Amino acid sequence: DGALGIHDQALAAGDGCLSAVGRAIARAVKRPGDLAVRYGGEEFAVLLPNTDSLGAAVVAQDILEAIRSLKIEHTAHPQGYVTASAGIVGSQPCEQPVTPNLLITSADKMLYTAKQNGRDRYCVASTPFFH
Repeated sequence: DGALGIHDQALAAGDGCLSAVGRAIARAVKRPGDLAVRYGGEEFAVLLPNTDSLGAAVVAQDILEAIRSLKIEHTAHPQGYVTASAGIVGSQPCEQPVTPNLLITSADKMLYTAKQNGRDRYCVASTPFFH
């Protein structure tokens, strides 16, 4: 939450922050088939195949705790250090038509719900939001 502000203030500090957050995420994502990647400026995406929403929530909590434990100073943040928010969406492709764009859009909606509800948390949608 707010790492882009750090990134904009001091490029080297921001890059260091994002690198540390990326390493924390990678440590929390433990199974060989899981994938964690940087997705855009200060966003990361984690793909957890064969994982239901409850399992994804456990991984999300591990990720948030790993990022909190870094205690990267962030004076503009209410807690004084960098935190993260997460949006989670689960899907069973054999049960419903799913596209990558639909999953990204749905996860993004949950991310912004988490941010609106106070940040430093995750929100889960059990199914993607169909348009």
